[in-house]
Amino acid sequence: MCQHVKQDKRLIFHSPTVKELVRKTSHATGLTEMWILPFVNYTGEQGTVNEAIDRLALRSLLTLLNFAYDFMESQKGE
Repeated sequence: MCQHVKQDKRLIFHSPTVKELVRKTSHATGLTEMWILPFVNYTGEQGTVNEAIDRLALRSLLTLLNFAYDFMESQKGE
């Protein structure tokens, strides 16, 4: 991961390194880039709260819920 992202997790979506990793992951898995969700764990930060990591986790969860909702809506007519 980029040094500036290690220091400030909020910069994850502005990182050229992360963008390239998302592109490579998309290519390797066949998923579109919008389905690749960069995520940061609390590794080594036990007992602390990091709002930037929490925001990333909540954003990923919201995206997954939206995908699930869209899928369920598409199944209604079948």
